[in-house]
Amino acid sequence: MKIRKFGVLLIVPLAFLATQALAGCGVSRVRNYAADFGQEPAPGQHETPIQSVNGKVVDMSSSELRLEVQADNKTDTIEFVIDENTKTDGDIKPGIMATVDYTTKEGKKCASHIMPAEVKKP
Repeated sequence: MKIRKFGVLLIVPLAFLATQALAGCGVSRVRNYAADFGQEPAPGQHETPIQSVNGKVVDMSSSELRLEVQADNKTDTIEFVIDENTKTDGDIKPGIMATVDYTTKEGKKCASHIMPAEVKKP
């Protein structure tokens, strides 16, 4: 009889710990699921909001875009990562003016949308 009571006393705390562990997994999965839909990034993701920049396309490959940007009488070249999630409108090639929407992930600028820039008419 004493052995049976000891077994029951051991099972109850173990069952409680198991339910708490499962509940914790469910909460973290919901948090990751929400991040997939453009809500606040989970801690440690280091993703910035979408930004936009205009400039002259210097070079473009299947995995990278280099854009020459002028600001405050200075010219800088910005490199963007292109991946399967990057949307491209129109014919983007070196020499044209383009607008790039991007986010910064883990220190790299990741292009989300590349399109020809609107040319201002006189």
